[in-house]
Amino acid sequence: MTLIISVARDDFAIQVSDRRLTSLSGAIVDEKANKTVCVICNDAMFALSYCGLATLPEGRTDEWLVDYLATSHAGQKNFKELFEELRAALVSKFGPLGPHRRVTLALAGFVRGKSFFAHISNFEDPLGNRLSEIDDTFPTGIFLKNEHPMRKAGIGVYGADAALRKFIEGGALRKIAAQLGEVPQDKAIALVAQIFRTASDDESFGKLIGRDLMTVVGDPKAGFLANYLTDGDRKISYMPHLISPQAAFKSITLKIGDW
Repeated sequence: MTLIISVARDDFAIQVSDRRLTSLSGAIVDEKANKTVCVICNDAMFALSYCGLATLPEGRTDEWLVDYLATSHAGQKNFKELFEELRAALVSKFGPLGPHRRVTLALAGFVRGKSFFAHISNFEDPLGNRLSEIDDTFPTGIFLKNEHPMRKAGIGVYGADAALRKFIEGGALRKIAAQLGEVPQDKAIALVAQIFRTASDDESFGKLIGRDLMTVVGDPKAGFLANYLTDGDRKISYMPHLISPQAAFKSITLKIGDW
């Protein structure tokens, strides 16, 4: 399991995910796993992250996802077509798997100049609430900005949101959402990172959420800005996978300092 937080504003969208993989027992398998793809298509740009089942019969879920997007020429399609084809691909791929086949894809970015966040999931309903049983039709939910200016940022929380239950019920998330609607990009990222730190400290569910984070800012004028936030060693910096009309890249790492 992981935690994904999507933020939509008039001027930019943010998606942050942690990089921890855990086994069914809750044991940590990997602290540096990539869960995010940046996608540019005909009429949209968005970050796409997953939570849930991390390994498929042929390999890691994130690598299957970027391979699917590349081979289906996602970068050359309109968002509506891409979104529906992605849902159908999830139905086909995850439906035949075993009882631990839960997965959510969370998206955040801009489509036709309007900010949005959305999800496709077999264990969360269109409003993002946890389902009692897996739904192999993969319901979808989407928040799309209308023509009116936003007074605050729209926020979507997916995955291990139980780690934020007290934070949400106490109104702290609502207060941060109000701040997120006004602050510059760097401050907005810091506020979302603060939410992750709070979640990772939760006594019951914090172990499911890593403190190494991948942050992606989507700006329709400036493109994507990705950053790797870690409490640990910064000799290696990690980047999201990338799908665009011209190219596809995966498993990008950068060495920091002397070569």
